[in-house]
Amino acid sequence: KSRQLWSWSFFLIIYFFNSGHFSLTMRHISLLSAALAVSLAISSGLMLTGCQVTENLKFTQQQKQLKLNPQTKVALSKLYQEKLQNDTELQAALKQFKKSQKQGITQLTDLAEQGNNQAQYELYRYYKKQGNKEQQQKWLDSAAENMNYLALKAKLQAAQKDNNPEEAAKYNLNLAIMDDLPAMYATGYNYIYGNGLPVRMEDGLSWLEKLCSVDFTRYEASESDKKAATQAVLDGAILLCHVYSGEQFSDEYQNNMKNKHFSLIAAELGSMEHQILEAMRHSKSEILKEKDQAVYWYKKALEPKNKHTEHYGLAASLYAHFLADSLEIPNASQDLVKYANIAIKHERTEAYFPLGYHYFLQKNFTKAESCFTKVLPLDEDGNYHLSLGAMYLGLHDPKAIPVLYKAGQLGKARAFTLLSQAALDPRMGPINPDAALKYQQEACRLDYKECSAKE
Repeated sequence: KSRQLWSWSFFLIIYFFNSGHFSLTMRHISLLSAALAVSLAISSGLMLTGCQVTENLKFTQQQKQLKLNPQTKVALSKLYQEKLQNDTELQAALKQFKKSQKQGITQLTDLAEQGNNQAQYELYRYYKKQGNKEQQQKWLDSAAENMNYLALKAKLQAAQKDNNPEEAAKYNLNLAIMDDLPAMYATGYNYIYGNGLPVRMEDGLSWLEKLCSVDFTRYEASESDKKAATQAVLDGAILLCHVYSGEQFSDEYQNNMKNKHFSLIAAELGSMEHQILEAMRHSKSEILKEKDQAVYWYKKALEPKNKHTEHYGLAASLYAHFLADSLEIPNASQDLVKYANIAIKHERTEAYFPLGYHYFLQKNFTKAESCFTKVLPLDEDGNYHLSLGAMYLGLHDPKAIPVLYKAGQLGKARAFTLLSQAALDPRMGPINPDAALKYQQEACRLDYKECSAKE
């Protein structure tokens, strides 16, 4: 938990007396970031009960050749249909089958025995309808061995139905070698977690990184295939973030640059959690262009489609805190109120803090006090008490004393400095030099930066 957040409370007094401008620091941004990271790890659904394979799968020469092919930009199912239509001998056999099943089956069998995997798959379909299990299995096995896309899919579905992780992993691997995107994700996942494959982290990462290199602007597929492919890439990017962030695995694989890269991919593909993380990254900068990026990602995370997700309230709260620190952004004040109230409706009590700050700037001190008071039970490091106490002190309200003292007990050196100043301010009561010295000594004890030669 980072505690190195400068309190803005002291500057409230400067503002109150001098009408200056100051910057509100987002409270507990590191805490919220850590909590989000933990919830991502829990909610990602990537935990598994895996099985270890007893022997390594070996590539055939055909598989090795396929693996050397560059990443396809056309969905595998679409390529299969194109190949099917361009196979003149197969089309002739299928046409003959419509006229005479017997002659059509003879032609398909001839092609199948010559190694035509599409003909083998058509025979599988035929014998399945006929209820001939022996011939059905024979031709399905032949088609799968010859890397027929639909046969491998059928084998995969059967293995999943039988709850056989080793067989499922084998067919996913074959499909991955053919550049089937969901299978590439499954293969990377299986290697990382040992789900039907031996644990090989490097192989798993290689498959997932290849998967995430797909350019969807040039990806040709049906809507359903594109949706499945997009989900696969999203899942792959999230899993890579878990690895490269060091959340779930050895520090050996921690790589901040790669973590940021795949987090951005996940955000672009619609992961609300990663959109929040992207917004938080950009919100730390004082550069306006970076702040604009933060606004962009917060608004993506807060789109209506995400309204009922578990992180919606968190996103609204973080955005309200960010806007309180970035009032130069157009419509920042209005949006601060809007999203703070949304966060509060989602039971994010900490959102009362930026809302209270908004009312303070409006010089509506009654509402500001009400908001600040609501967050006091959440205060772990004194920031909330310090802020409310500073406002009270600016109003010359004696309630500042107990509130600031509580902030000091929670570790805020600045609170004791303010108490020292209050002890010497006749507007706060009788002047008490001994109390002022005592408070200043406490401030110095907690933070040497609060000491000065004059004091």
